[in-house]
Order: sequence, then structure tokens, then C-alpha cells
Amino acid sequence: MNKHVHPKYVIAPKDCNDYFTGGKKYKVNPINNDVFYLTNDMGTESICRYKGCAHLGFGDWIIPKGKKNIE
Repeated sequence: MNKHVHPKYVIAPKDCNDYFTGGKKYKVNPINNDVFYLTNDMGTESICRYKGCAHLGFGDWIIPKGKKNIE
């Protein structure tokens, strides 16, 4: 069975909801292959998708490149 590799962090794009800050890095808490949760700027948890996330107007989270960002 292949294990999905999750990033440690994602970055909010410029055009995101007001409870996120564009360009800010958020810690990923994996749920399954394409779903994770994070703590938003209001201090509450948001369940998100890496691609097509409703919190981003169905946009995609930015995933920083590099080995330091792999769990």
C-alpha cells in the first residue's frame, strides 16, 4: 500500500477568505490523501483540500517545495 506524503505546511494564495492571510504559511494536520485541517487566523480549525478547496473559492493551496516540507 502506498502512503501519501503530506507537506508540513501550505501557503494561502492571495485570493482567499478573510479568515486566512494570503502568503501566510499554515501547519498541515493530515486527515487522508487529499484532505487536511489547519488552524485559521480566527483560531478555529478549517477542513481543507489541497486542490479545489472551498475556503479558497475552490482554488488550490500553495505547497512549498523542498525536503524540509515533507512529513
